Amino acid sequence: MKKFTFAFLAVLLATLNVSAAFAQDDTQPPVEVIEIGNEIMEIEPSAWYVAAADAIGVSIEDLSSQPTIALVAKENGVRAKDVILAVQAVALEEAAALIEEENLNDRKAKRLENRVKRAARKFVRTELGDLSNADIQRIRWELNRWENYTFKIYRPCFCVVDEFDVEPLTYYVTVENGEAVKVEKKVIGFFADDQNPEVREEEMIVELDRATSGYLFITLDDVIQTAEDAELQGVASLTAEYDTMRGYPTLLSIDYNSMIADEELHFEISEVRRTRN
Repeated sequence: MKKFTFAFLAVLLATLNVSAAFAQDDTQPPVEVIEIGNEIMEIEPSAWYVAAADAIGVSIEDLSSQPTIALVAKENGVRAKDVILAVQAVALEEAAALIEEENLNDRKAKRLENRVKRAARKFVRTELGDLSNADIQRIRWELNRWENYTFKIYRPCFCVVDEFDVEPLTYYVTVENGEAVKVEKKVIGFFADDQNPEVREEEMIVELDRATSGYLFITLDDVIQTAEDAELQGVASLTAEYDTMRGYPTLLSIDYNSMIADEELHFEISEVRRTRN
């Protein structure tokens, strides 16, 4: 992956530890060392901090005088909204360059822009360096741009379990060109023939019909979108976990309304493997 991709992700990751960096040295801007895969690179202070400091009219070091950048702005008579717009402008420039370099399609480009905008708002209004793990992982998955892959998903529901399922409520999804094209499950089959008339059990794989099991034809992007929608809705509870190398979701558990039973949603994802057509 090209250098700019790493630099963009590094800028996001750098926000996580900036408070500690300020504490270590009050006279020099912090320098973060980011390791991604086998590449190690140094970056100067995030352009987001520079944009925020310029919008407020203070030095980068002064941003640590309050718990949030928004409070530093208020202290200096500047609206937090104006600081957010300044940071978003820089962030969107970075995103535009990344979109062009990585040749992201329109759908992914729009999603990346929305995530970056939301991250910029959090950057200004929450405690310094508190860009959520979910934000970082989702952007990391976007950068990987996997279009062809398979994964295993455990999706419990309030339904009757087939007694012949080898792995109850567990399915194998195949994604091609960003679309779920096949869902399979393992079942126990019963066989007999003239040479071996005794009925025997054998494990086999069956393909599910989209017409009756359409809700299982989902991609990892769909799972991520479900998590994002739940965040915006303000659900009763939301738990999301992500693979820290690739950024894809490994667990999503949502309780939309604590006063209603049987409307929870739960995914456990494993065995994610990239494929090539």
